[in-house]
Order: sequence, then structure tokens, then C-alpha cells
Amino acid sequence: MLGLKGIFETPRPDVGPAIAPESLPTVIALLYAPAVEVSTTSFPSGHAVAATVIWTMFALESDVGTQRQRLFGAAAMVVLVGFARVGAGVHFPIDVLVGTVAGICYLLFVLTVRHRVRARHGDHAAASATVTIAAVLAAFWTSGRPDTMALFGGCLGCLLAWQYATPSREPWPLTLQVGIHATVGIAALALVALVLLVVESLLVWLAVGLAGGLLVVGLPRLSSRTTVSRIQTELTS
Repeated sequence: MLGLKGIFETPRPDVGPAIAPESLPTVIALLYAPAVEVSTTSFPSGHAVAATVIWTMFALESDVGTQRQRLFGAAAMVVLVGFARVGAGVHFPIDVLVGTVAGICYLLFVLTVRHRVRARHGDHAAASATVTIAAVLAAFWTSGRPDTMALFGGCLGCLLAWQYATPSREPWPLTLQVGIHATVGIAALALVALVLLVVESLLVWLAVGLAGGLLVVGLPRLSSRTTVSRIQTELTS
């Protein structure tokens, strides 16, 4: 998405949002304004790219319901996101359409690579390959932009954490301790991200992305180790 926006540099639609942020209560306006007051280029829709990738992967990787039901749900979510972006006046319909196609093409490429690496080297190497692809693409499109530097740092952080702190295959147990870990992790990530609002240094954005990638991938492993240690202590006692 960042690379394509940099190539085409298409302006946003010259219309305002249907609901002006200043007409809403302050708390709601703070959440609503960033979605409708954007200064980046329009083509393609980054929301459409992200929605296509994320919801399709949920449909492919989840085991809830049938795959047909999951894919139908994913398609519905992508359509809703597309309508929302056009309705908010921040994208043309073609932006959403091309963003969706770009997301599908990216998925086809990454999933093909993952399938081939998995067949030869196993699941761990397959996941490493997918993150490496993202890191290479981010490095190719950095061009001195803070957002792409943060993305590149995030890819590196994910890759490092995956190599040395691979999360357990088991889901997190629903315990108070795990809930505290998750809450602290999200809060720490949010506090670190606030730095990006006031600093434009490329190195700082790279460091914030790196910290985010390490935290998102590494925190489940930390929680798993803590849980295992507690269980072992209880069994020993």
C-alpha cells in the first residue's frame, strides 16, 4: 500500500465527511477525526488492502464454522470496509477496488511462498519467510519516509522475536495473570506509539517499530513461560 501510494500520488476526493468531527462530542471526535481527516494520497485504499489480507487470513486459519462460511464473512467485512471508506469521502471506489485486488495478489504470493517453505523446512521456517518478505518489501519502499521506517522496524522486531521467542502453539489460558500481561503489553505499546505523534526522526520511528514487533510477537512467549513455571512450581510443591 505504501509503495503504490508513493508511485501514483493520487489526491483524495474533494469532499468532506458526511459528519464533521467538530460536531461530535470530544471523545468521539478524537477517535473519528483520524479516519476522515487524512493528508496522504488516495490510491489505493490502505484500509482495503489491510481488510483483505487480515480477514482472509482469519478465514483461512480459523477453525470456527466451515471455510465457506468464514470466507463469506471475510468478503462481507471487506465490502463493508470499502463502503465505509467511500462513504466517509476519503476514497474513490476505484481506490477500494484496486486495494482489494492488491491485497489478494499479496496474499497469493505470500501463501505460495509459505506453502513451499513449509513443505521443505516446516512451520517455523514458513512463518519466518512470510515476515522476511514483508521486511524486504518495507526496506524497498522506505525512501526516507517515517511510516515505512516504522513498518520496516516492526518487521525486523517480529522476525527477531519469532526466531528467539517463538510463541507456544497453545492458546493463552484465560487467567488473571495472563490478562494483566496482555493489558500491560498493550499499554506499553500505546505509550511507545505516542512518541510518533511528536517526533519525526527516522531512527526513532525505526526504533518504535522494532519495539512494537518485539512486543507483539514476544509477549505471548513470555506469558507461556510464566504459566509453565507456575505450573511446575505447583506440581513440585
